[in-house]
Amino acid sequence: MKHPTTLFFTITLLAALTLTLAPAYAALTIQLNKETYSPGEFLTLTGSGAQPNTPVAIQVIDPTGEIRGVTQVMSDANGAFTATNFYKVPAAPTGTWTVKATAAGQTATDTFTIVVDTTPPTITSITLDKTIVKGGATITVTVEATDNIGVASVKADNVALTLAAGKWVGTVTAAQTEGVNTLTVVASDAAGNTDTKTATYRVDNTPPTIAHTPVTAATINTPITITATITDNVEVKSATLNYRTKGAADYTTIAMTAVGDTYTATIPATAVTREGVEYYIQAADTATNEYKTPTYTVTVAVATLKITPEHAPPGASASYSGTNFTPNKKYTLTVDWDGITVTLDSGTATAAGTISGTFKVPGLQSQVYTIVAKDEAGITATAKFGVEQVSTTELATKIDALSTQLTNVEKTLSTKMDTLQTAITKAITDAQTAITAAISSAQTDIKAAIATTQKAITDAIAASQKAVTDAVSAAQTALAESAKSVEDAVKAAQSDIKAAISSAQTALSGSISEVKSSVDKLTDTVNNINTGIATTSTFTLIVTALVVITLVIEIVILIRRR
Repeated sequence: MKHPTTLFFTITLLAALTLTLAPAYAALTIQLNKETYSPGEFLTLTGSGAQPNTPVAIQVIDPTGEIRGVTQVMSDANGAFTATNFYKVPAAPTGTWTVKATAAGQTATDTFTIVVDTTPPTITSITLDKTIVKGGATITVTVEATDNIGVASVKADNVALTLAAGKWVGTVTAAQTEGVNTLTVVASDAAGNTDTKTATYRVDNTPPTIAHTPVTAATINTPITITATITDNVEVKSATLNYRTKGAADYTTIAMTAVGDTYTATIPATAVTREGVEYYIQAADTATNEYKTPTYTVTVAVATLKITPEHAPPGASASYSGTNFTPNKKYTLTVDWDGITVTLDSGTATAAGTISGTFKVPGLQSQVYTIVAKDEAGITATAKFGVEQVSTTELATKIDALSTQLTNVEKTLSTKMDTLQTAITKAITDAQTAITAAISSAQTDIKAAIATTQKAITDAIAASQKAVTDAVSAAQTALAESAKSVEDAVKAAQSDIKAAISSAQTALSGSISEVKSSVDKLTDTVNNINTGIATTSTFTLIVTALVVITLVIEIVILIRRR
């Protein structure tokens, strides 16, 4: 067993070593964010010197020594700690209050005093971003307020505003009731003191009205002025004219100029084309209520040009007139001749957009040309005009004279044709009569020849019979010897009869053949006359008629010869 003195020495040495080797920590300290507080404010403190990651107990002690509040926080790795808004300051008791922090056997304290504040805040300004709004619209409220200690909160129509850059800002929703409405703003301090002020705004749910007489017609390339009467129960904020060339995809918007309640804007000439124009008017009031008219259509009149007369010879005078040109703009009247532009006239359109004048027809080749009237704004109209080397009046006179001559020739030819037709008809009738007479005469001659031949035969027969009878009577006794002589005589008589008959037949046949041939020729000639009478000249017809008459005479002669 060791000696007691040695044991005591050993314990003392170990304790000294323990104290020597233990880490050294800074003293625990705390600090409140303020020295004085008003009732309703919250305490916040920061501290240091605690052991790392150690609980720190915090007590709030009133002037009477009573603990009024307790909380606990943890120190960080460096021994620092913070307690934020851990206690709401009451209104009493007044005096000096103590805040005590304890950590690992260390303590630290800080004090504060409660100041009773009876001075309310002061609202110095209320600003609304809009004072005329539609019902239910959002209004941004900006409030400036001051206090002897500090403004704790600001509300607008019970909506809490946020402090930013020294101003209290927030949004409220406008009432639906049309007319003047009141916005109430309340600023409060920590002691519960308040200041109340109001601002007004107007609710407008009524859109503007637009009275407008639509423009329905315009002249091509001519500006169109649009006018409307626009009113509102509060205020017209803006008015616009929206237009486009008909068929275009988008509208062009331009602001209308106001003189009182009369608003005016102009559709430029470049938009006024032959396709037409579409437009509408739109107006808005301060509360953003809007009204839009229907879309109107403007029919654009196309320029016209007329030339009188429609054709004339070089050197003649012609007049022109046109409509729907640009008012009070200069224009030219031209014609293109084989690539060369010839100016016929020029001038200035009237205020109504009409043009007129005269020009001398240039010495151009005879044909139809296109005359062009064009003004400075590009409005163009065309008309056809014929240039002719002979005037229409002169040509008409010549045509009338030629027509008269043709009529006279037609009458003369008709008369001659009638006379020739009569002559031919008479010649044919005479020929037919002559032919009939010739045929009748030939028939008479043939009958006479036949009768003569028959008589000759009869006479011959009678003579032969008488001779035979005489011979028989005289030579009955010599019948045998005379029979041959009688037979020879009879044969001779028969031969004579045949010869006479043949001669008569030959003569008759020749006469008939020649007459028939002449009649055939005459028939052909008459047919030719009838066929060609419409196209044959008068001289030829007369010669043909003479040929017919000659043939008739020849037929008659032939018949009479036979």
